[in-house]
Amino acid sequence: MNFPKSFFLPIILFFFACNAFGQDILYLQKKDHPHRFRKLPLDREYRLKTKDSLYFSDIFSVTDSTLSVIAPVFRSDSETVYDMNGKPSGKKAITRLAGNDTVIIPFSRIQYIRKDFVKNNQWVVPFIYGGFGAAAGILFLPFALIDGPDTFHNWILFEGVLVGVCGPALLIGVGSRKFDTQEKWELKRTK
Repeated sequence: MNFPKSFFLPIILFFFACNAFGQDILYLQKKDHPHRFRKLPLDREYRLKTKDSLYFSDIFSVTDSTLSVIAPVFRSDSETVYDMNGKPSGKKAITRLAGNDTVIIPFSRIQYIRKDFVKNNQWVVPFIYGGFGAAAGILFLPFALIDGPDTFHNWILFEGVLVGVCGPALLIGVGSRKFDTQEKWELKRTK
């Protein structure tokens, strides 16, 4: 199938326009080195630590000086608690999840932002099980020594393979980068 050369030009211009006029970009700029910056895509989950709370959510929207995150909202109900004789013994507070709400956080209140190395770390779960297997295998090392030095040597090699395969995957999968926005980094927004 042959396409004319003028067919690709509007498609390429469309993608450039989407990139230039698309969604807002949030980035961190180093305070002592202004040429160093890190982009924060808005489609990922971040851990935001403010002065009074911790949010683990994706960033919903960004303005010049605030950002909005989706956070769970809890409501507190109270019900009367009765003792064994049927008499009221006092009030007991019960906290229930009411739903999710948008919370607006000013840039100045954010202490740090923690960003995971990978966007989706569900692939790490089998390696976590392998890491637990390696830790449990160390407990059985004395039993491998009972059968002789060859069995002990094979068991040590098996443990080394488990640690060699699971260790780097765990370090990459559960690793994250912390950006201190009070002292080292500054949040900025571009269009």
